[in-house]
Amino acid sequence: MLAFDFLDHPGEERLENALVNLRLLEALDEDAGLTSLGREMAGFPLEPNFAKCLLASIELDCEEEMLSLVAVLSAENCFVAVSKNDPKRL
Repeated sequence: MLAFDFLDHPGEERLENALVNLRLLEALDEDAGLTSLGREMAGFPLEPNFAKCLLASIELDCEEEMLSLVAVLSAENCFVAVSKNDPKRL
């Protein structure tokens, strides 16, 4: 797995950290194979931790709240500073 031919190799430490993170999220088994939860998580166009949160929210019956949180946390920047002197200000 660590010998994958990347266009821009991220480095061994970063790959190992990613594998550890996926193991902690229960997306990978002990042999670095994808678990059934990992397959479900891979279906989301999100960071793995957000995908796991959304899947866990179904069991906890708080999907709407978690969707809102994930939407805000996965956005680059939801706050915009506007100056009083900005000519584009409405």
